Amino acid sequence: MTRSPVVLLLLASLIGGESTEVACQEPVERGYPVAADMRLKLWLPAGSVRLRAWDLDSLHVRGAVDGGTLFLGGARGAWKLMVEGDGDVMAPAELDIRLPRGAQVSVKTVTATIVASDVTGWFNSVSGDVILDGTTRRIEAETLDGDIAISGSSRGIANLTAVIAIAIPFGGTFAKVFSELLDEAPRDSGAALRAAGASRFQVILFGVLPRAHSDMAAYAFYRFECALRSSVILGFFGYPTLGYYI
Repeated sequence: MTRSPVVLLLLASLIGGESTEVACQEPVERGYPVAADMRLKLWLPAGSVRLRAWDLDSLHVRGAVDGGTLFLGGARGAWKLMVEGDGDVMAPAELDIRLPRGAQVSVKTVTATIVASDVTGWFNSVSGDVILDGTTRRIEAETLDGDIAISGSSRGIANLTAVIAIAIPFGGTFAKVFSELLDEAPRDSGAALRAAGASRFQVILFGVLPRAHSDMAAYAFYRFECALRSSVILGFFGYPTLGYYI
């Protein structure tokens, strides 16, 4: 009886107790119309996921799942995406997701890396890295053993907002204190200039300001120190100041 080479190879592998498992990647390419303010919950145990906002009211998912199953479903305003493996085995996946700029996400991973640009939401990983950039309304990031890198700004936390928050109260204080220092400055030099025919502007510039200059400079340096401390405190809340880098 003659057996084919394929049958002989199969019998040899069974007798030797060895088997070969070929891992296959399932390509993913899906797109759906969604609401501009949609909410997306994402569960990805391993691999990596990249989320990017765009100006279209659609959800687009592409990438590959290795040895697992991808579930994606929902209505226009609420969607859920998860990758599940076989039993306790984590199925790695590489996903690239585009979603509306007004969307909000909740992302959870175990070892998968999270990268998001201009995306608002909550990002949590056990040991994966979390990398966030761009402009968002609000972000919360947490990882136990991974690294967190945040660059960019929030629409409510912008450089101009920090400048205005310091400039308005300090500017009002400067105006009040400087006016009092000018009122309390000696008037003899100004009176002499006025008697000599100087204008009101010349009296203030050459007669009053020089007498109050030292007190005004000292107070300006003091308030600058106060503003620097305030900017450091603002940095603890996400503003890109000295406190942010500390």
